[in-house]
Amino acid sequence: MSISSIVYNNQYEWCNVRDNLYKIINNSLIRCIIDDTHEYSQMGDVGFTDKQRTYLMDIIENELFKITFNEEWSTNISFNIIYGIQGFFQGFIKNNKWKYIYNCLKPEDIVDILFDNIKWQLDDDLHVPCLLEDVPKYRCSECNQVVDYLINDKCENC
Repeated sequence: MSISSIVYNNQYEWCNVRDNLYKIINNSLIRCIIDDTHEYSQMGDVGFTDKQRTYLMDIIENELFKITFNEEWSTNISFNIIYGIQGFFQGFIKNNKWKYIYNCLKPEDIVDILFDNIKWQLDDDLHVPCLLEDVPKYRCSECNQVVDYLINDKCENC
């Protein structure tokens, strides 16, 4: 079963959609960490706050749904991403290192670290497997067949 029912005309179109998803996620991190100073101050004690987790999970889930129209997949992936981030923070908290790290970093640094973590999980173009690798489907410009990848906008048969 395919993850997505959306078919893209080419890799460029898919990359634009994916990069827009990244912009929205990054802006959401800025909103819940840098702009929300109260939540940021709470991070010193708990890592990722409940409000930040809920907000970011909703954003990621909604954005993944927009590129897949697959509600179950989007819900599961967004949960797993946030769960992984929570585990990242909890490792530092349990080892009494989080306060030190929190005090050494600026809010912008935390946003950058979390964004890079999320982007790495989704698809940073540098490694496989990644969560988005099976999402895009493409339409061959020659035969109109829907395929997993294109070479010069054509399927391997054309």
